Amino acid sequence: MIPNPAFEHLRKFKPVSADTEELCMRKFRGLKNSDLLEAFENGISGRYGKVYSLDPQTIIGWVDQHKKKNTVYLDKGLLDPNKNYFELGVDDWIKEANKCYIAYLNGTGEACFHPGVYDRMMLDRKIEINACAKYLNDDFSNVTEAKQKVLRDKFGWMRSHGWNDVYR
Repeated sequence: MIPNPAFEHLRKFKPVSADTEELCMRKFRGLKNSDLLEAFENGISGRYGKVYSLDPQTIIGWVDQHKKKNTVYLDKGLLDPNKNYFELGVDDWIKEANKCYIAYLNGTGEACFHPGVYDRMMLDRKIEINACAKYLNDDFSNVTEAKQKVLRDKFGWMRSHGWNDVYR
């Protein structure tokens, strides 16, 4: 079995048996290495409690707690497209972009997407600069709707290319 990079990182701090790694990897099938690494970093740093040994129960518990933390955000509704959210940071907008994409995959229309998602994706070069220009009225009275239409188009393209999320 090829060693997983997340487990190799964990071994820098405490020993982990190959059997534990194999058992845990079967349990974590489908989980991204970045999520696994983040759960391990949080666990080894004590965020999920004291660390005595790295047995399967401890490691699986870390990943379960990490999943709960991430799904809580996904369980919340989409941001209101008519409100400004100046207090949101980059990570919040990235999560919101993923939430919007998941909502799109589940049949939600673009009118529910916050235009700030367009701005974040444009800054990250996931959407071309001024992509919304083709949807703007002559008087620019529909900027929000234009941004939402671009998100719809982008999400449609992503779905057709098999993407699971906007930000990995």
